Amino acid sequence: MEDINTMHPEIDWVSLFVRALWDLPLLLVACAWVTLYLRRRTSAPSPASLISLGCTTAPAVVAVGGLIYYTLRPAPMTPWPPSYYGIYLWVFVLSLGGGAVACVLWRSTPKWLFGIEIFVSGCLLLESLLAASTV
Repeated sequence: MEDINTMHPEIDWVSLFVRALWDLPLLLVACAWVTLYLRRRTSAPSPASLISLGCTTAPAVVAVGGLIYYTLRPAPMTPWPPSYYGIYLWVFVLSLGGGAVACVLWRSTPKWLFGIEIFVSGCLLLESLLAASTV
């Protein structure tokens, strides 16, 4: 007779919530890219919009890419900090840079895009700080 835990494994809600928090900024950025693409016929996106959205996309891609990489290949238990803390550092630095670029170019970008960029940069900044502080 099989164990009941192997037949009906429990869902790890905390892990699912953390993954959703890391994936939400990438989803928002992808929606912003799609919106810019769909609006290209009525008004062409300015180069400043593309640059600032590109700088905001980078930390979101690094965060989700690092999450996928370390989910598929867990770090070994060592006496020093695991190598995925480097991902948190890159997300932190890139989100600071993306937020700074968005603030510098805020007059040249649509306000809805600026709001998404600041929200995504702030979320990733906060998430990387919280994830790195869980030593």
